Amino acid sequence: MLMDNTLERLGITDSNIKITRFSAESVNGEKRNVIEARLTYNVDRWPLLRI
Repeated sequence: MLMDNTLERLGITDSNIKITRFSAESVNGEKRNVIEARLTYNVDRWPLLRI
């Protein structure tokens, strides 16, 4: 599949990352490929530390 091949080409080996959308855009005459991805599990994170 194209999306699996994209992850492989980028060197991303985490099987918990799934591409949800791939698009090509032009910004100021410059071509850009945009990849949107999502983790397949929820991530717990530390609360923000205030110093």
